[in-house]
Amino acid sequence: LAAASTGGQIHVWEAILDPPIQPPTANAQPSAAFGPLASRQPGPARLVLPPQEVTPRFPEAAQIREETISLACATTPDGRTLLATAGQNANDAQLWDLESGRHLRALIGHSDVVRDVAWAQTADGRLLLATASRDTTARIWDPDTGAELRTLTGHNSMVHVVAWGTQPDGTLLLATGSRDDT
Repeated sequence: LAAASTGGQIHVWEAILDPPIQPPTANAQPSAAFGPLASRQPGPARLVLPPQEVTPRFPEAAQIREETISLACATTPDGRTLLATAGQNANDAQLWDLESGRHLRALIGHSDVVRDVAWAQTADGRLLLATASRDTTARIWDPDTGAELRTLTGHNSMVHVVAWGTQPDGTLLLATGSRDDT
């Protein structure tokens, strides 16, 4: 769980989940903690409270000098956690390695302020990052290289938000929300 606060600070908490109950195996035995197997119903994961703050130091963050207005986390196929941030007055998004707090790169290409960031994972495990901007575009980036893969146009006003979805066949969809009411 990550949150940004005024003053440009980012806080990170480790949120441990109690996983959903798995279907019983043929030789499953009742649990003293949960009672008979018949009473255990599968369900959504529950947050085990309280989360512990694990905010790393971001030694290079002082160089950016922007208040964070949007952030998103993603886990790479090799287990690293990446953080993408958008600053209040910045025309770029910043990528960070969450464990070390190290700045990885800036994603440069928008001509006005980046308002939102969102991650997606392709069917083959690659990460993609989408950005929304006041320049009326959304863009899709390769976070490994910093390359802009696609610029999405069509809005007549600033793009406030981006959100990914996945169709049943694995096809990624990107939704955008704009000040032009679309």
